[in-house]
This record gives sequence, C-alpha cells and structure tokens, in this order.
Amino acid sequence: MIKKITRNDKKTKEEINAFVGKAFSLWDRIKMGGLGSTRYLIKESSDSIQQILNTSDTKHYCNIELRPGGIILNFRSLQEIYAWVVPFYKLHVYKQEIFYSFYANTDYMSIQCSTENKKGNDFIRRILEAKAEASRHSSMFHYYDQ
Repeated sequence: MIKKITRNDKKTKEEINAFVGKAFSLWDRIKMGGLGSTRYLIKESSDSIQQILNTSDTKHYCNIELRPGGIILNFRSLQEIYAWVVPFYKLHVYKQEIFYSFYANTDYMSIQCSTENKKGNDFIRRILEAKAEASRHSSMFHYYDQ
C-alpha cells in the first residue's frame, strides 16, 4: 500500500496503523536502540513507485521505519512525502552485492547499502529478525506448536 503522507491525515494514519500496527512507544524505541534507519539510495523500483519518483530528476532516497507488524519505507518526490507500507507476512527481502531488494505483492524497491555502512546493514538485519519473530507468533504456526 502506497500512501501520500505529506499532510497529517487521521484516516491515512489509521489505515497505516491497521496495516502494520501503531508506532512503538518512546520507551520501546529506547530499549530497541531506535526504530528508524539511515538514509538509503533508491536504485530501482516497480512501475507504481517509479511513476511517483519520475516527477523529479534528483537522486531519490528512502528511510525505513520498523513497526510491530511490518515496515514503512518513506520516500520523497518533489514536495510530497510517500509511505510504502509493507506488513511482514507480505515482505520478502533479497540481498545482492551492495543492494537490498524489498518485495511485496507486485511492488519492489532496491536500495543501496554498502558494506561499509554497518549501521544500515544492522538495521536491515533487525528487520529480518523482527519478521522472523512475527512469523513465529502468527496464528498459522500456533497449530504446529501444540
């Protein structure tokens, strides 16, 4: 789900919260060592995202926010801010050399994260750990734990 979040719209905020959960509390953020990533360079994306990005000719960057039920990839085009909201159960992450690719349904985004960017690589590792933890607690797996 791609949403324009430039303006503080209550309905949009509720949709995002329903999709990936409410933002973590301040105390949880401190305990987890932060929930936002560094800035990543967007190298490639699906057509739906590329149509938004093509409105300006500058380099495009994104950052990632971790939520209890997924991630939000925030990016900007011209004066507008967009959020690609991806729940963990739809998220697939692939790594190829210095690029990470995030896939959900028909959308994807490839970002550049060099090996020297330890903080960026650690954050993506935390996303994968949170995804694994969420899948362990999903109702689909409770049947097999009994």
